[in-house]
Amino acid sequence: DGRTITSGSLLTLVSTTSGIVRAVALTLAATTGIYIWENMTTSVTNKALVINADSDSSGSNGTLTVAADKAVNSNQSDVTITAWDVDLSGSLTAGTATLNIYGAQSVQTIGLGGTTGSMHILAVELQRLTSAGLRVGSDASGSITVNTISQANSAGVIPVVTLMAVNTDATVTFTGGASTFNSLEAQADAGITVSKSVTADTGHLYLD
Repeated sequence: DGRTITSGSLLTLVSTTSGIVRAVALTLAATTGIYIWENMTTSVTNKALVINADSDSSGSNGTLTVAADKAVNSNQSDVTITAWDVDLSGSLTAGTATLNIYGAQSVQTIGLGGTTGSMHILAVELQRLTSAGLRVGSDASGSITVNTISQANSAGVIPVVTLMAVNTDATVTFTGGASTFNSLEAQADAGITVSKSVTADTGHLYLD
């Protein structure tokens, strides 16, 4: 009960009528990026959406783009994104399901907020995400840097944002300006550096 759409280069999703509607679990995979230019909705619940914008792990061209003023809504279904980078000019909503964002390459660095990395999730892009939990990074991820995430930026992720930088020598660093989350869990192989205030304003704060 699912569909897979693959491309050996760029994959672009457009509609000439009233947007894109899916009714099954869907996997999208491309080697040089995925562009979603229309609203994407889901007519049923619990049908996972998997997006891999850099399926050959080649690097710089593997970006997931959601166009400005467009929305991807999984209707309470888990969403998993693998990419070299993300460009979330539009919004992405998993509702009461979880959202996972992974780097396409081993030891790929991730910047959240005001500091760039191989993948850069801007504070305003985080603000366009709604989910019951957000996981950024994986067992293969490199270092993650967090710089100036406001309560408004992180409010859509309830209950917890999880940062995973547990590959060899990977670190998590909080720098630049203060950051606030509903709840936060951060794990790193080679240390966590907190040089600016970090606040969990409604739940727990776990640093390992």
